[in-house]
Amino acid sequence: MPQYNAWIGVSDITPKIFEFLSPNTEESKIKQYVEDAQNLDLLSILDDNFLDAINDLLNSSPPDDNELSQFFEDYVKPYLAGATMVRYLPFSNMHLTQWGTEQYTQDGFGQVTDKRFAGMQNHVASKTSAFQSKMTNYLKSVKYTLDGIVYKELNCNNVRKKQSFSVLGAGGINKVNRFRDGRVY
Repeated sequence: MPQYNAWIGVSDITPKIFEFLSPNTEESKIKQYVEDAQNLDLLSILDDNFLDAINDLLNSSPPDDNELSQFFEDYVKPYLAGATMVRYLPFSNMHLTQWGTEQYTQDGFGQVTDKRFAGMQNHVASKTSAFQSKMTNYLKSVKYTLDGIVYKELNCNNVRKKQSFSVLGAGGINKVNRFRDGRVY
């Protein structure tokens, strides 16, 4: 599995897709998350040949103007932005201290509320899922063929069983008396 250099940067993520990421964010802070999104998340949707073709497209100068480049701009780039933010968000502007996870506020550092953090994560994850759906729907509509090249379709249905649990009673307290002949039944 080849590893690719970052295909997108901060300017591709903000303000176009996720407006809450500061345009002043250093590229070095998100580079690892972009590469993880490409090399881990995108690989579960697109096969190696597809990723190699995109990498070759981006490394050509000037980049070709064809179906693949349009697909990259319209579908891959937004998905990568979302997958990057899903990975980056838990660590953005937050610091681990001996008092727990904190974030910078106007008054200094303050605790990140679970509700706020969960809301942001859910927003990013749902938007990323929508980008993934748009991308796979487009690929299915063109039968995984771009510029006359047929790419392999991967099954990316990440369906997990829902966990369930049940609470067993503590032995019939406050219910029917289960004593007979001096024994508990």
